[in-house]
Amino acid sequence: MISYFQRHRKFLVIVLGITVFAFVGAGFVGWGSYSYGAQAGAVAEVGNENITLEQYRSAYSNLHNFYSQFSDQPLNAEMESGLQQMALNTLINEAMLINFAHDLGLTASDEEASKEIMAMEVFWLNGRFDKPTYIAALANVRRDVKSFEAEIARQILIKKLSSLLQLPATQSEKNALAASLYATDRITYKLISAPRNITISNTEAQQYYENNKLQFMGEPRYDIEYIKLDAATQEATEKEAQDYYDRSRSEFLDAAGEILPFENVKTESLFGAKMAKARREAMSAKIAWRDGAKEPQSAKGVELINSLLSQEVMEQLELAQSLEISNPIEVADGFVVARIAARYASEPLPFERAKELVIEELKRQATEKYLKTESEKQLPNFTGVTTAFITKSDFESVVGLSESEASQFLEQVFGSTAVEGVVELEDKAVLYRIVEQKLFDTNKALAADGMLGENVVRLKTSQIQQGLLETLKSRYRVTLY
Repeated sequence: MISYFQRHRKFLVIVLGITVFAFVGAGFVGWGSYSYGAQAGAVAEVGNENITLEQYRSAYSNLHNFYSQFSDQPLNAEMESGLQQMALNTLINEAMLINFAHDLGLTASDEEASKEIMAMEVFWLNGRFDKPTYIAALANVRRDVKSFEAEIARQILIKKLSSLLQLPATQSEKNALAASLYATDRITYKLISAPRNITISNTEAQQYYENNKLQFMGEPRYDIEYIKLDAATQEATEKEAQDYYDRSRSEFLDAAGEILPFENVKTESLFGAKMAKARREAMSAKIAWRDGAKEPQSAKGVELINSLLSQEVMEQLELAQSLEISNPIEVADGFVVARIAARYASEPLPFERAKELVIEELKRQATEKYLKTESEKQLPNFTGVTTAFITKSDFESVVGLSESEASQFLEQVFGSTAVEGVVELEDKAVLYRIVEQKLFDTNKALAADGMLGENVVRLKTSQIQQGLLETLKSRYRVTLY
């Protein structure tokens, strides 16, 4: 049994932590809601609940393993950061629910926690719970027995709270969902395609441009001044790298959520130390610039997207709506302090730069006019292809359209109350007439009664959960360490 755990450690990590996300994972996870800097001990305090570093590591590890297994895209630094934030936000939301459960007088006894753990087959041996297997399994994934059992008790509290929020599904609600899922129509439809040989003369383009110059505006322009400090130009010793590592251990986690040793991340720690120095140098440069002791670089008439400052930096300067020198702004390889010295309003592009845009717009208008004219002329008496009874998800039943076009077409048809009409797509129009309708197949709805009820309850509970969480955010103070 021990060798099984060692061979399947990733699976065991997920099994031991998956209850953390059973309730809060779908309804309460938010991205980017908080900034944080975890320290040893507690990561955050929410009301009367502490979020420990161990809880954070476990939550992060579970998410990391899940996405690594089921995502085709390899995790990059940005995604790793997003998972760390997601883990923290999940724990914060969970802690709010625990606080609320306590306020309601809900409790989870040791007996309830024991019963829950003993039902987990991962801790069984020969068909029943085995304590040595339980202890060994937790040790294999470096989980403390006491903290694991406390976590199970927390999840029991959340389950009890969740059960209070569930409202039963009524028959009318299930019928409404069945109508949404199983409504079927027989449809007669006809495609009208736009001509592909629309030509626009230079004279037509020039005339349209002269009458509609304000449609073809260039980007605003700016005079900018800036000083950039690159991390690569900073000197940093190994001791400074070690100091940075000691201050920022939570940045260096492996796939299991464990802190990597310094030797494994020495290069990253050295770069971090250099970035810290670059930030201080950038602040000094700002002061020297402000006091006239240092001259910035400058450029006139640049657009928002330029080769000097990134779009992100330019947007931050633009949002500031100030001519003052910015505080240091982090960029990929250092820091920059900058200011917009002058702003120039957008002006119409000259015709030669706008010509392609003008021709594209005239072709779009010609296509739209053709499709509208032909649709109005043909709709009253058109003859087309008639489908069998189909639902709004039967994309393959609409021949001649791509899946995305068929999806758009059926979504509009089933969302409309009109018996016939026109659905306009990018370069074609689809005439349709509903020949026959069924609100939903009664037998199919009866067969899916359990599923319909579960989905109605889930939808209602999700809405209640979201509203509750918004209320709890103003009720319980969140302190991040």
